[in-house]
Formats: sequence, C-alpha cells, structure tokens
Amino acid sequence: VSPPPSPPHLATRYYCAPQLGQTFSGFSPSFNQLVLCAFPVPQTAIYDRIGIYCSGAAAGKIRLGVYADNNGSPAGGALLQDSGELDTAAIGIKEATINLNLPLGWYWLAILSNSNAGFRGLSAGVAFALLGATDLSATALSSRAQAAQAYGPLPDPCPAVTISSSSLFMIMLRKA
Repeated sequence: VSPPPSPPHLATRYYCAPQLGQTFSGFSPSFNQLVLCAFPVPQTAIYDRIGIYCSGAAAGKIRLGVYADNNGSPAGGALLQDSGELDTAAIGIKEATINLNLPLGWYWLAILSNSNAGFRGLSAGVAFALLGATDLSATALSSRAQAAQAYGPLPDPCPAVTISSSSLFMIMLRKA
C-alpha cells in the first residue's frame, strides 16, 4: 500500500501521523495497552530519532516503536524498531536515537506505557480518520489501533488489534 502523494520528509525535521489541524491536547495511555497510529513515508528515508513530548510527568516508563504495515493493519506486522525504555518522571522530550531505513509505504508508530504520565496528542476531531467508520451513522471516525499488551519489550509481530476513534499520541520520527 503506497501512501498518498505528499512532499518528501526534510532532513532534521520531525513527522507524526497525518492530522487535520493543530489542536494539541494532553493524553495518558492506558496501562498495558499498545496504541498504534498509521504513518506514511512518502519516499525512502532514514530516520534517526523516535520521540514524544511528555506534558505531565509521573513515575514509570514508556516504549516507542515502529511496525511494518500488514495490508492496512499493524496486526501481524513485523517490529522494525523498539526505542527501549524512556523514563517519564520529568516533563520534556522523551527521545531515542535510532537508525531506521524505511522505504516508501505505510508504517505504524506505537507507544506502550506503565506510567500515568501525560503526552502531547491530537484529539480525535483533528486526526485523519485513516481507519474509516463502522457505518454511515457513526458519530466518530477511527484514527488508531490498540491491543492489550503487558508492559515490556514491544512484541514481534504486532498482536491482534481493535480499531478506535480515540485520540492519537504525537509519536514522531526525525528524518536523518
């Protein structure tokens, strides 16, 4: 599956899931829940950072990751990157250095937490509903996938997921 045409990612710039606006909010992931959002790569690129902004500190850790797409779903997709543990005890940037070469296509950015920390995110109203709706009467469009997952190293492959209209976390990759 190829991503829609878009400008190439620029060196040393950060990129997240597609969005309709800039309404940032603070969100806390549920304990033991893997949350994933679709991420388009418009041309082959190397990414050297994965990160998120912690807007509300709390004791604990998070892991960020990247999964391969599996026919429009993260379920069954290979784990391409696990950030390792990032501490959430202080407000600020939570970032890991990576070396990830991604060809043109769709991928899935992931977060797994054992912390009550808050993170910058996009409310469901400004996130692209890339995962559709269940029917024409739907009052919320789907923007993310999620799975029950005990905290620890990210699973490989991605487990079975459910689709949700909940808000997105602003997990970002930086192009090298």
